[in-house]
Amino acid sequence: MFFRFFVIACIAILLSPTWAQQPVQPATPTLVKIGFVDLKKIFRDYQKVKQLQDAVRQETEMELAKIKGLKEEAKQLQEEIPLYKAGSKVRLQKEKKLAELMFDIKNREEKANHFLNQRHKTELENVYHEVAEEIENYARANGFFMIVRVSDADFFGSQSVEALYMQIYTRDVLYWQKENDITNIIIETINEKYKRESKAFGQ
Repeated sequence: MFFRFFVIACIAILLSPTWAQQPVQPATPTLVKIGFVDLKKIFRDYQKVKQLQDAVRQETEMELAKIKGLKEEAKQLQEEIPLYKAGSKVRLQKEKKLAELMFDIKNREEKANHFLNQRHKTELENVYHEVAEEIENYARANGFFMIVRVSDADFFGSQSVEALYMQIYTRDVLYWQKENDITNIIIETINEKYKRESKAFGQ
């Protein structure tokens, strides 16, 4: 009996004009701070990436020069071998040397085409993680909720109509506040760190 009376009283209170007219307080909007970064520009202007690219290019050029020299030596042997009698000691020696050269050339080409590229890929991945960590540290320290990747349009650099369409279709952000673009800040920070590290290691 008491429970029934209590329920009726609660319903009456809820339906009363005074209760029904209580204004609903709007939720306080949460301000979200979003930053922007141009990764393409960072990788283009980061001195460590430039040094990495130069080192890989130089090593690749050196390896290709060695391969070219070996191929010229192999070509000379191929021209000389028919001049000697089949089965002769000199011819057998030259044929053996030619086989060894061809094997060496194949290994060096595989190294130039695969291992150097793989090493370049691995080192670039390490640079990406380094840059991403720097972006995260800056974002946390400065109250950013999110950092979004952006890039300026490069329509004049498109080689074809299809490439131009692809640039247009894949642009995720068309406008962003430049004051929240932290690209140059990140570039200055990582270049300064790389400069200090290079001096420490005597590079």
